[in-house]
Amino acid sequence: MKIERTGNPFVDMSLCSLTALAEKDCINKLTLNDFNEILKKHDWAEINKSLKCFTMVFGNNGPLFQSAYKGKNLELYRELLTSLYNSVLDMEGRHGQTCEICGKGFDFDINIIWEKALNKFELKSKDKKYMGRDFFPLLGSIGNDAQILPSASRTLNVCPFCLFVVNFLPVGTMLLRGRLVCLESNSERLMVDMVKDIVKENIGIYMGGRREIIGAKQGAKAFIEKLLKMFRGLIRDKKRYQLPEHSCLYVWQFSNSGTGADCDLIEIPNKSLSIIKEMSEHGGDFLDEVYNLIRKDKKDRFLESLQDGKDLKELYPYKKDKGVSPRLFSYYQQRVCGISPESLKSAYIIAQRIIMNCSPKEKPLWQKSDVFYDSKGNTRKNQARKVIVDLIEEGLMSYENYTELFPASLNRPLTVESKGWDLIMYYLYNFEGVKEIVTETGYQPILHSQKTDLRIKEFAEMYFRYYVLDKKKGHEKFKKEIIDKMKETNIWWLKDNYAKMAEVYEGKLLKLEYDEWTEWCHDENGNIRVSELMFQLRLAFANLYRDYINKMKGE
Repeated sequence: MKIERTGNPFVDMSLCSLTALAEKDCINKLTLNDFNEILKKHDWAEINKSLKCFTMVFGNNGPLFQSAYKGKNLELYRELLTSLYNSVLDMEGRHGQTCEICGKGFDFDINIIWEKALNKFELKSKDKKYMGRDFFPLLGSIGNDAQILPSASRTLNVCPFCLFVVNFLPVGTMLLRGRLVCLESNSERLMVDMVKDIVKENIGIYMGGRREIIGAKQGAKAFIEKLLKMFRGLIRDKKRYQLPEHSCLYVWQFSNSGTGADCDLIEIPNKSLSIIKEMSEHGGDFLDEVYNLIRKDKKDRFLESLQDGKDLKELYPYKKDKGVSPRLFSYYQQRVCGISPESLKSAYIIAQRIIMNCSPKEKPLWQKSDVFYDSKGNTRKNQARKVIVDLIEEGLMSYENYTELFPASLNRPLTVESKGWDLIMYYLYNFEGVKEIVTETGYQPILHSQKTDLRIKEFAEMYFRYYVLDKKKGHEKFKKEIIDKMKETNIWWLKDNYAKMAEVYEGKLLKLEYDEWTEWCHDENGNIRVSELMFQLRLAFANLYRDYINKMKGE
């Protein structure tokens, strides 16, 4: 018989367990003789009875735990497992029925081997044995199972191969957020290598006389650590493991207990798997930090954060805790959150300038996790904004750097996302530990619908040309009278000069007319909202001023 994946997650996961037990690399290298050797090598009645997860897979009503079998449970289970294996040997060429799990043809009646097993130990059956979830997970039974569909006229046809194989599911499974997992992937090697590690640990649990389940009361932490250790183990064993480009991992979370039997599916996409693999490849202190980050994640959001590209508060400083190292912080922001290395560099040089220019007495006031959100947050934001203007004038930042660090979140009125302040806060704590912000391999920027309002640049260019060139007031006066005083400038200055530009120029993006003015500066309720608009104009002016000086110098 050719052994291969069936498409049923319970059977395929069980085949991965058997592949691990047979010390093979892939499922199609398994043989029926391997099954026989596995049966001989271990007492599976003892192992499955010892592993607490067995009853979570098959319930308490099967031959191994049913109290009606007068202490003959172990013997009855062994006999049933052997009979199923012998029935598998007999399957070839039989086509009386079609298995609705794997599609193989077979001629087999569970009642025959069940009656023989009972008779061998002088036990009597009360009625006909129906196929149910005590033989196969989540399989409804006509007899008394609440999970069977009301319109069903019979139970499913299941071949002895599937019934035999699925008994090795418990040794290859673990808990994820309180429910058992069943793994599927379009990369068979990923499945097999993951299950191998679980099988090894579960056998160790049995040998140590314990019954606990891997992952109990750990949320998703144990599962993520298993993935990290699996990839790390392949590297340690010097096995080249190239994750297929489109591979992903499907995690079936299921429960087969009581009346609450159900099943959910989680997809771990290629990007998340690639990130976990990369983290394991770093090794050393970096990997230790990743493990620590997972364990600190009390709300158990690490896996979803990888999948959704979201930030984790555990990365950031809090009180005396400086958060993760700059190396891990930079990696996570780029690979998970899609933040560009340029934005991280901008946040770093802003934080560095703030700390270098403040007094020893002020320094602790800047190194607080709520530095931009406490009662003095707006004051500190304004101080930081002044630093940004200076850095742009000096050529250490550009207007584009700012708009990438603070991308627009709304177009009317212009507002920006707040994460830039969080990045600056991180580097206020950790600026001394930054050696270099490298561009991570595989970095993919998050595409914002609009990083900034391009009309700002156009208005700034118009006004700069008008003031410096047309009116011939010069760039030095422009800096002194416009840039340096922009903090004191109000909406009326903007409105007056908007009208002046309408008399002199014609915009490409900026329509110099009343309706555009209203849309640019007012919210949907007609209220004036120009704080961010005025600040970005100031930055655009500073950018133009610096470029003008550089041009004069011939740079």
